[in-house]
Amino acid sequence: MSVTKAKHIRYEGITLGTPKCIVGKNFVLTAHYRRSYRGEPETLIVQLPRCQLFTGVYESEGKFYCEILVPTDGIAHDLYFNIASRIEQQVKLSRQFQEVTFLGHLRKADMSQSIIRLKLPQNKSQITTTVYSAAGDITSLKDFVTGNCFVPIVALEYAYVLNNVVGFNLLLKEASVVAQTNC
Repeated sequence: MSVTKAKHIRYEGITLGTPKCIVGKNFVLTAHYRRSYRGEPETLIVQLPRCQLFTGVYESEGKFYCEILVPTDGIAHDLYFNIASRIEQQVKLSRQFQEVTFLGHLRKADMSQSIIRLKLPQNKSQITTTVYSAAGDITSLKDFVTGNCFVPIVALEYAYVLNNVVGFNLLLKEASVVAQTNC
């Protein structure tokens, strides 16, 4: 797994594969990232700066999520907007998606902070996110609670178009808890 720090992402290196129909007029597009112009395509895996867990892990329709609190003027917030902009631009290159709009998983908490939703990847019903304690040991998701200060490693594996709405999920691959209290 090759991890890039958020401040070093080349957004023009993000491209999308051919749309694959999943149901009706809904599509999924594989996301690729090239570290350099001639680099091999790979999954974009990013280490975000330290942030705070806004919600613990929660379930919605059989999928698991958590939300992180980030500064509105910070790197993680900018990363989300830049990825969203690039994905929307890439999707609209296809003639069939000229009229799509983007809907993301980012909202304001207050004037200085935003909340980003992260999806926890699963293998069937088992969550595959690895959580590390402050001591560096693998720990349980039950120790990953609201208020934890942690360093997330996220992946962008795909984008989707559902009912003419473009979106994507950042998948939480790893979380290294730095402190059990607010950042």
